[in-house]
Amino acid sequence: MSTMLVSDEARRKLGELCARSGLAAEVELDRAVDEYYRRQFWRSANAAYARLKADTAAWEEYRQELGEWDVTLGDGLEGEASL
Repeated sequence: MSTMLVSDEARRKLGELCARSGLAAEVELDRAVDEYYRRQFWRSANAAYARLKADTAAWEEYRQELGEWDVTLGDGLEGEASL
């Protein structure tokens, strides 16, 4: 555990979140950081795909590679129940 400075506004908002959820500040803060982290991850991934798609040759190469990997889906387990 460590200590960090936060603005009065951030502390107020965290207090409101805790009051609504009934959870400890540490739990709410962990959840908020995790949610922000995931949002940033997907925003970055989507931006990378957009850049790839903007490059017509690179996008076509990517699509061809996906097609090559599609053969791995035929694993012979058609009758097996999925998990």
